[in-house]
Amino acid sequence: MNIKPVIDHDIWKSESFLNSHLPDNFLLSVFIYALIAWAVTVLDMMVPSLSRIMRANGHNVFEQGRYINLVWGVFAHGSISHYLSNMMYIVIFGSLISGYFGHRIFWFMLFPAALITHGISLYSYSPNTTLIGSSGFVFIIMPYWIILHYLSTKHNDGLRRGLKTAGFAIMMLYPMSFKPTTSYRTHYIGMIAGIILGLISGQVLKNDIRRRNIEYCSEKTVIRDTGLFHNS
Repeated sequence: MNIKPVIDHDIWKSESFLNSHLPDNFLLSVFIYALIAWAVTVLDMMVPSLSRIMRANGHNVFEQGRYINLVWGVFAHGSISHYLSNMMYIVIFGSLISGYFGHRIFWFMLFPAALITHGISLYSYSPNTTLIGSSGFVFIIMPYWIILHYLSTKHNDGLRRGLKTAGFAIMMLYPMSFKPTTSYRTHYIGMIAGIILGLISGQVLKNDIRRRNIEYCSEKTVIRDTGLFHNS
């Protein structure tokens, strides 16, 4: 016989499993990604002959059929500051996605989407235009996380949650400045990909999300009712 869990109304309206502790290995994927990106960036800057061979431009990728250059292009960065700015967002949002929804999503859904985004954007430029950097990946994982966070907390207070999500999305996704060397086209393609993947994942994971929310809020209710929960 199934026993229906007891959940306090106030806890259900204010809590979600995203408030639970992240697993110990939540940084593993982003650490590996940042390490690979650092190694490729250093090689790209320090070894010009290798950089020319692996350069991600339309000529090398589409005319010569060297699609491996897309991988190089996503990992390589034009400067240390370029690398650090992208890694900051990848570490923050990538670790949350990996920690709460799994490392496989990071590597087998979002990273391939970054390669495809890089390729689509590159195809739209002239054959000699080189495109490097993980900004397409950044603009995939940000809306992806925002959508999954929204769907994982949809049982909470609706208006407040909606306003917070909208404000955060605008702050994160709207460019504060415009630079001629930045491929905003890649950002927008990545953003569209992240939104689509987020909505698809939300449908695929909706039963699992609900189950985890019920388990978490039920546990919170039990802890509170048994006097083990203390506000700090």
